[in-house]
This record gives sequence, C-alpha cells and structure tokens, in this order.
Amino acid sequence: MNERAERRGEGEKGEKGRPRRLPALWTVLSGAAAALIAVLLYSRAAGFAYFNDDPSGHFAWMEGQSLLDFFAGSAGYGYYRPVVFAVLRLSELLFGNATFPHNPVADHALLLLLHGANVAMVWALARRLGGRDAYAWVAALVFAFVPFNYEAVAYVASLTHPLLLFWTLLTLLIYDRSQDRRRSPGSGYWSLLPMTLGLLTHENGLFIFPALVGLDWARRPAVTLRQRARRLWPFVVPPALFAVVWLSVPKSSEQGLNSLADAARNLTPFLQTLVYPLLPVARLEAADAPALVGLAAAVVALIGLLARQVGAWRLWVFALGWFGLATLPAALFLGPAYVFGSPRLSYLPSVGAALLWAIPALWAVARRRSAAALALTAACTLAVILPPLPFIRCQLDFYHETSRFARGMAAAAAAAPAGQDVVFVNAPFFFSSTAARPDGCPSPYPWTPVGGVLIPPYGQARDFVRFNGGPDRAVEGVTYAGYAPGWRTFGPAIEGDALRRHAAGDAAYVFDLMRGSFFDLTAAWQPGGAAGETLATYGEALELSGVEFADGNDRLRARLAWRVTGETAAPLAAFVHVYDAAGALVAQSDGPPGGGLAPQALWRPGDGLADERVIELGDLPPGTYTIAVGVYDAASGARLPATAGGRPLTDDVYRAGTLER
Repeated sequence: MNERAERRGEGEKGEKGRPRRLPALWTVLSGAAAALIAVLLYSRAAGFAYFNDDPSGHFAWMEGQSLLDFFAGSAGYGYYRPVVFAVLRLSELLFGNATFPHNPVADHALLLLLHGANVAMVWALARRLGGRDAYAWVAALVFAFVPFNYEAVAYVASLTHPLLLFWTLLTLLIYDRSQDRRRSPGSGYWSLLPMTLGLLTHENGLFIFPALVGLDWARRPAVTLRQRARRLWPFVVPPALFAVVWLSVPKSSEQGLNSLADAARNLTPFLQTLVYPLLPVARLEAADAPALVGLAAAVVALIGLLARQVGAWRLWVFALGWFGLATLPAALFLGPAYVFGSPRLSYLPSVGAALLWAIPALWAVARRRSAAALALTAACTLAVILPPLPFIRCQLDFYHETSRFARGMAAAAAAAPAGQDVVFVNAPFFFSSTAARPDGCPSPYPWTPVGGVLIPPYGQARDFVRFNGGPDRAVEGVTYAGYAPGWRTFGPAIEGDALRRHAAGDAAYVFDLMRGSFFDLTAAWQPGGAAGETLATYGEALELSGVEFADGNDRLRARLAWRVTGETAAPLAAFVHVYDAAGALVAQSDGPPGGGLAPQALWRPGDGLADERVIELGDLPPGTYTIAVGVYDAASGARLPATAGGRPLTDDVYRAGTLER
C-alpha cells in the first residue's frame, strides 16, 4: 500500500470521504485483456496430447474409483488432492465417451482458462494492493510471461498448480471485497468455500491463510491486532481440519524434512524465478549459485528502496512474504532432483515475484504522473516480458513433439495386426533435442531443464496408447542399447536375441528421434522369414528378392526386399540410382538395408529385410531413365560384386526398371 492508502486505512477514497472505485466495466475489460494475452501465449497447448504423468499417474489411477473414493484417500497415488481428480472426472463426464473417456482438448483448454483467470485475478489483486492501473498491468503481465510457467499451463498433470492458485486468488479477492465499506463484513465468509477447495486441491493450500492475513495487514494497516484476529479466526478452522484429514487418510507418499543442505539447494530454482528478468543479461551458469543469491538480494533490496520512497513498504513485504511462504514447502520437503526438474513448482511463488517486479512501475507513476512516465513503464515492462518468449516457444515446441510421439504410439498400436503384442523399442523417457532443434533450447535459465518427458520410468506403455486414442491391447516398452540412442529411454534393457524375437513374433516399433517417429521394425526385418525370388546377388551377404516402384512425378518411391545370405563385418549400404539415357546419374538414395534400424550385427542367413526409399527427382527433362540397385561397403565405398542368374552384372548394379518422363 502507498502512504495515501495507509492514511485512509480502508483503501482509496475520493473527495468528501467517499470510496473511489474503478468503473466495473473497466475493471472487467482490463482483467479480460490480460487474461486473453496469457491464453494466446499458450494457445498451442490446446492441441497437445497426454504425456508424462497424465496416462498412468492420473487417468489409470482414477479408473474404477468414485468421487467419494477420491475424498476418502489416495493410496496408490501418493498425495491427497481429491478436488483435482473430481475436476478431471467432471471433464470426463462432460467431454469424454465410452471409448475414449478423456478428451485432451477439453483438459488442455481447462488449463488455459485457469491460467487466463489467474492472470486476470492477479491484475485485480495488484490493483487493490497498489491502487494504480500501471502497477496492476505490470504485475499481471510479468506473471503471465514467467518462463517457468509453461509446465503448469501446458501439461495436464500440473492441473493442481493453476487450480490451487485459482482458489487462492478467489479467496483473497472475495474476502478483500467483503471488507470494503458499505458491505456486510459477514460476506467475507463466502471465501471459506474457495479456501476449503484450495486445501483439497493441493497440500500447499495451507498457504492461503497466511496470504489472507498478509493481505489484510497490507490493505488495512489501521486495524488493531485484536480486530484483525476477531475477523480472521474463522479462517483458521479449514486449515486445522485439513491437517487432521491429511494426516488420517491413506496415501503412499510420506515426505520427510530435508537436510539443511538440500533445503538450501532447493532454493536455487526459486531464486531463479525471482530474478528471471535479469538472467538474459546476467548470463549465469549452473555453477553460479552464489552469484544468483547475490543478485536476488540486490533485487529485493533495490525494489525495497523504491517501495519505501512511495510509501509502499507494506506491499513490498507482502510480495516478498508471498514468494517466501509459497517456496517454503518445496524447499523443506521435496528432493532436489524433483525440485530442479519441476518448473511447475514456481507457479504459485511467481505471483509474489510479479508483485515485487511491478513496484518500480508504481514508483515511476507515483513520482511523476505523465505520459513519459507511463511510456517508460511500458518500455521496461516489454524489456521484462519479451526475452522469455523464445524459451517459452521452444518448450512448447518440445511439448508439441512429445504429443506427436504419444499419438504416434497410439497410431502404431492401432495399425499393428491383431493377436500380436505391441513392443516399443527405445521410446523416450526424456529427450532434449529434436531434428528441428538438435541443440535444444537456447536458455538463459540454467537451473531449469530443457526438453520433453514422454513416458516416465513408472509409466505403463499401454496407458499411453489407450488414453491417446489407441486400442486397449497388450503393449510394452523396452530398451536396446545397440541402437545407441542419444536420449533417456523407457523400459528394461534387452539383448540382441530378445530384439530378434520381438521382430519375429510381435509388432515391434523402434523410436528414431531424428526422424521423429516410430519405425516399423517388424515390417523391415523378418528374422528367418525371407521369401521371394532371387533377382540379384551381392557378394556373399545379400540377395535382392523384390523391387517395386511408384512414380510420384517429382519423386520416386522404391520398395526393396532383401534376403540375408551370409554374415559380414563390413557395414553395408544399398543404393537406388536413376540414370539418364547417356548413363549419367541424375538422382539417388543411399542407406542401409532394412531402413538402418534392423541392426546388421543381428542379421542371420535366411532373414528378410525391407526398406522404402524416396528419391527426389526434381524437374527432369522428358526421356527414358533407368533405375538401378546396388550394394556397397559403407566404410570403403567399394561395391559388392553383383550377379544375376550366375552372371556378373555391369557396374555391379541390377537394372530394376525404367522411368518415363
């Protein structure tokens, strides 16, 4: 609060002591505009699939449980958060169906709406605290653009965090409004409802009561301690009852108090949230935690000086208290690996950071009411909110890819023959690069992970198929190190013989990060099951047993079938060449037989291999072109001798057909 508001004791007043309030329409439009900006920033999330904790951690656990079961306990889940599951069940009833009970569009839209509502309520809360539109706008925009909020907004299993903040802000605003003059103080008891829902949404709902006390202290400094205690004591009851319930209900997670060292370490990502606007300039490294602490202390002190100059020291204390108390549970009770890997934990504390970073705007407009002051405030706000945009967009790109992989699993399982188990080889647990972003996200935030999580180690591959629109069938995930994946994989490790068995008897799909898809290993590799005639023989290693072409004008599709005839240590590659009438090479495709994902070290005589090539033809002039197939040693480039019917073939290539243009 500024000095003027403190002297008045009950908020701003106009002339002759009458309350001066913003026009209701302006308040609504301002909050709605801030909410719209936030929703547009994350609008891509509406198209995301289910990944990470969504399928196994939430939806599978919900199956067979009633609403009453959610409130009776959380055994098997770990945390007592019944309102979250009640909301998901409501979404299931409204937007799901018997085949696909969960609707990802509806669930992601709910997150977007919650985030938008939270931004609007941050605007309203900041307007009440600071008394100025400029302060409210800066606070709302800074909160909307906190770079670490992407996980809370775009990942369904993070619903707990936006929902908790929603109940928290609603509680504070209902209570604060009830204390305005000309209103019945008893109307504030309506805020007990969202307070209770907040407690049942997340155990951090215990934060709501101290936030309520802090708000009352910041907004009404003239109220005595006895008066404050008299009107706030009813709000002690829900947290006390919740504590009893939380200790009584069964749950599988029992968290202990961290050591002092772990608690101090856990503060690092939260301090990063506090000073994030300066990190693109500071360029700190992960080892620079002491510098981060110093930077945070300097920011807090400098903003405190500005707050004191405009009589907003209570607002400064409230913002700092919000940040500190919202951070405390994670620092004290969660493991460092979890804290550093969970940006969503900063969602609630980031409101305190936003209220703090908006104080310079309050200082600017309070000292000089002019268009220049507003322009400077707007410029500084843009300088704060624009640098995080590339990081947010990049993380949304990773979530887009994660969603594509999840839907790829569902599509592969749907296409697999009935009666076969579906096996995903090297499906990603976590990946930090893609074909489009081989170096990941350029990030000035060294204490936040960059990348995407598809299936966590405790997930079930079957859940990721069925909850993303695929069939409910036997599905498993395994890891084969022979492919040398450059990402953390899901599933137990298997040896080469097990991979051969999966390729022979199951519908096996190998994940290829650079292709960004699941490769049908069963279609490309038939251990011991080669068929077809012999068109050409290449050394003692391979026979060409089938070839098909499809002319697509500007590209040629070639399907090749091979039979393994012997083992060789040399890495083999096959090519499809297109020659013009003069014998000049005009187009080609090179690559290992079997698409490169049927490991040559595991080939055995009698195995069948198949691969499909796409040859870009470009704008070829009219004429007749020859299509030829050959095999060579990929290490030396030497072609394997080719024969057909026992006779050597010219240039060691099999001329498989012609192409007319």
